[in-house]
Amino acid sequence: MKNNLIKFIVSEGWVKIIMSKEEKLSELQKLNEESFRVNVILPLFRKIGKMSHVQSRHGNDESGLDIAYFEEDSLGTKHMVGVQLKVGDLTNSPSSGSKNDITVIGNQLKAAFTRKHDFVEPRGKFSPKSMYVITNGKISNSAKRQIVDGIGVSNEISFLEGEQILNLLEKHYPEYFSIRDKQYIDYYTQVYEKHRYLIDIRKFGSQKDLEFNEIFIEPDIVEANTDKELLRKKAKKIVDKKIKYSCDEILQSRKDFLITGDQGSGKSTLLQALLCKQILNNLQEHQKGVIPVFIKVKDLEANKYDILSTLISILKKENGERIIPELEERLTSGDMLLLFDSYSEILEVSEKKAFEESIASFKKAYPGNSLIIASRDYDVTLTQKFDDLIKCKIEPFNSRKSEQLVRQWYKNSTTILPDVAFQSVERKISIGNFPRTPFVYTICLVLYEEHRDEITSNVAELFEKYTELYLGKWDKELSIKYKFDFRTKHDYLSYIAYRLFLESRNSMSVWEFISEINKRFKQKGLDEEGEELLEEIVNSGIIKRTEDQVEFSFHTLQEFFAAKYLLTEGLENEIIANYTNPSWALVIIYYAGLKRNCTNLISEILGRDYIPKEINEENETQKTKFFITYLLGSILQNADQSNEDVKIESLKQCLQHLSDLHFYLLKNNSADKFPVLVFSSVLASYILGTQKMKNQYLKLIQEFNGKNEYDLWVTFLCIIVCDLGIANYPKHLKELTKSQDIDVLLFIIFKTKIYLYDRKDSIDAGGLKKIQENVKSRLSPSKAKIREQYKMLL
Repeated sequence: MKNNLIKFIVSEGWVKIIMSKEEKLSELQKLNEESFRVNVILPLFRKIGKMSHVQSRHGNDESGLDIAYFEEDSLGTKHMVGVQLKVGDLTNSPSSGSKNDITVIGNQLKAAFTRKHDFVEPRGKFSPKSMYVITNGKISNSAKRQIVDGIGVSNEISFLEGEQILNLLEKHYPEYFSIRDKQYIDYYTQVYEKHRYLIDIRKFGSQKDLEFNEIFIEPDIVEANTDKELLRKKAKKIVDKKIKYSCDEILQSRKDFLITGDQGSGKSTLLQALLCKQILNNLQEHQKGVIPVFIKVKDLEANKYDILSTLISILKKENGERIIPELEERLTSGDMLLLFDSYSEILEVSEKKAFEESIASFKKAYPGNSLIIASRDYDVTLTQKFDDLIKCKIEPFNSRKSEQLVRQWYKNSTTILPDVAFQSVERKISIGNFPRTPFVYTICLVLYEEHRDEITSNVAELFEKYTELYLGKWDKELSIKYKFDFRTKHDYLSYIAYRLFLESRNSMSVWEFISEINKRFKQKGLDEEGEELLEEIVNSGIIKRTEDQVEFSFHTLQEFFAAKYLLTEGLENEIIANYTNPSWALVIIYYAGLKRNCTNLISEILGRDYIPKEINEENETQKTKFFITYLLGSILQNADQSNEDVKIESLKQCLQHLSDLHFYLLKNNSADKFPVLVFSSVLASYILGTQKMKNQYLKLIQEFNGKNEYDLWVTFLCIIVCDLGIANYPKHLKELTKSQDIDVLLFIIFKTKIYLYDRKDSIDAGGLKKIQENVKSRLSPSKAKIREQYKMLL
């Protein structure tokens, strides 16, 4: 592995302790065998580029191997190399039977050479091609001759003494002599190496994932508390400056956070960044810092949502065994940072509840530790889950952030101009009304770079272009040879994704994957080549293999492929049977984007009673209506070829639900109308806003204008039209000024101030200013309530 951790620390200004070579060697020679193995040799070998799968084999069944690693020869064949580790000097005079007895060492080496050793990664049985005898002391020439003569010249044996190890440390692992917390360095090294890459983001044609310092753009993380108190606050609090957090501020605060965002917004990446930053902080400060642990929420399932057991399991797996004895003390002192990823991948309600209860119990037992949970937006909207966590949202990329990403992506390119690429990608995202998330920008950049940047109508089609590229649709054009064509890989991935989705899983064993694929090969009368297919797909980067498990690089790609399977197999009835289940939401949305004409699906949803009879609480009813509105709005945005009348009926249903929610919030939260109007109009624009529906918006505005019972509907529609900047939008805003409702007039001032800020140089700016002045003249500052809110706004 490259020494990126060291380079990064040095670049951040970490100052080493000054020690002479003699002092370093003396410190090295004081170590016992366990410290020498765990704190020196293992992390050192993991930093030397030509070694892979470095692992400790020390134990009762080591059979002559203390450490093993793999290296490739010039033809690409992997060979296993073993290490016999000792401390102290090796001569042919130590007492018989001691660990440094030359005869004992010779017998251990013979055992290592003559046996095939089982390995999980890479999977298989291997005998060592060569062996090293390593000590932190010296090895006499006579001892070397005796060992070689006893084993035989047919076996390759090499020797490394303390001074040679010291030279390797100074070259590959210089910070060893600077780190105070040596008992943690093996854990820090493994975890940092594992998470320093952005999750399987790679440029097309590269087998190397991108690292944080190559591409990561820190997102805007904005506090977004949604509890009832928010709606009781006055208008000033609604329009106040957003409270933003940087990664460093989140870590320094030592508070608990719930971080939400759309799919692909970078939630997992953000948690990785926090993990790596905390490790670097600990190393730089030379003290026992807060220990970060990255936890996949799904992994808690195996431990029945026992967080303490899960922590121990993770520490054992990631070379953190030396932390375990003091884990209780660290937890009691509040010295842990727990990063919970992929809460949204828990699909069953009972499992979600079990996780929430485990968080509450853990916080009660071990207060003071910092917990950060990442979730998709819709899993926590309008709920009171995790009440005592600071709720934050990852904001969509603005033009500044997206331009930074494009420049980082092409910073080493000599053929692509970043400015031209940025304009092309921005155009593609604007026309497609795509989410402005890092994942979507990355896909657009990959397609642009490979000249596959034709306009796509929705995110599902964008994903299809991306996966086709990586699975090899244009192999022949690019002179790349694969055994399986892209359609075969697409079909089998769709089947696997559907299986995982139905079973509420995000991974399966390598054996199960190969077995399932071979079954389908056999059904089609083809040779069983599941292992070869798996290798090609892993090389594509669409799925990743970790130890004996495989999973999709991004969970959202699993949902996309599951949607693809439903469409290919004609399983729309399954969607209709499950459309009220939030865990099906993205699969249904991608299905709609792939199909484009979902007239039948929309009609089925509109014709059904989706409020279960057992729900008798108004809060639960509103949550269900909100979800259906979100789902219908998303289908409308993606299935743009659906029947016109069905689109109109669906839009009316969504407007009705948003109106119900508006009045429910007014009734149950003792809130002023103005802040609730701001909140509900933002929801309307977020859920329903798309250029593809502009004709339907304008048609309904014309139909309902002047009818008092539809005033709120018209307000929502006019704001959507204005937010989208549809042609002549000030005309519709002007229509709203006829309202006699003071809160609506305040709302118009609020919106025009925003539009004038964003569009001050547009041709519409003059009309917006006239609208604003007109509304101001109608508001009388002599009335106490109006004067208070008026001042807050202006």
